[in-house]
Amino acid sequence: MIYLLWPTARPEQFKIVHQLWVLAAKCPDNIRTLVAVDTEIERDSLTGYTVLIVGKTNPGVAAATYTLSSNIDADLTDAVVLASDDFYAPPSWDEWIVSELAKFNGCLIVNDGCQTGRIKKGRCVTIPIMTFDCLLKLNRIIYHPSYNHSYSDAELWFNLNEMGLIKNCRYVRYPLFEHRHWLTGKRERDSVDERLSKTDKSDKRNFKRRQQLSLADRLVV
Repeated sequence: MIYLLWPTARPEQFKIVHQLWVLAAKCPDNIRTLVAVDTEIERDSLTGYTVLIVGKTNPGVAAATYTLSSNIDADLTDAVVLASDDFYAPPSWDEWIVSELAKFNGCLIVNDGCQTGRIKKGRCVTIPIMTFDCLLKLNRIIYHPSYNHSYSDAELWFNLNEMGLIKNCRYVRYPLFEHRHWLTGKRERDSVDERLSKTDKSDKRNFKRRQQLSLADRLVV
């Protein structure tokens, strides 16, 4: 089974991109999607989906992601994927994930079209793909909810690296899970991006502070 965890502040865009993921899957019946939104209005616009209201004060993906990861129960070998409205999956992505995680019990860091090649040149995990067992070893923390948005993916890299749970799949021989980020000119910057950019400095301060903590302390909410 593959669990797609999908925080969104763009419900209509979510529906478009999620459908593309489903259409690209080899075995869509083996996919379970859990969505997180901020408001009842957003939830009500997603009829037919399993949706959680985060009810958070922090904007961004981190707290929403923790809400999602705290609300799944899976087999240890099942896959957990943190998706987003500007991540696009390659053909038969689900088959590839199942195959890779059958050989590696940890987190795959994929080629997102922005960060490729040597892992030390991109110490962040933009599209985390891991076993449920790996998620449990992280104490269900993909992105720590003390963050708003930025730098949470960098902390995840350091946590996984310290635990020996990273497989680098950023090389061109691996499939492309394209991240169409506005910073690379692949889409227009929108109001959500504008809102999140205001939290960059506080997230950077939080990252620097938390880097002084032990791994055990970073894996506590």
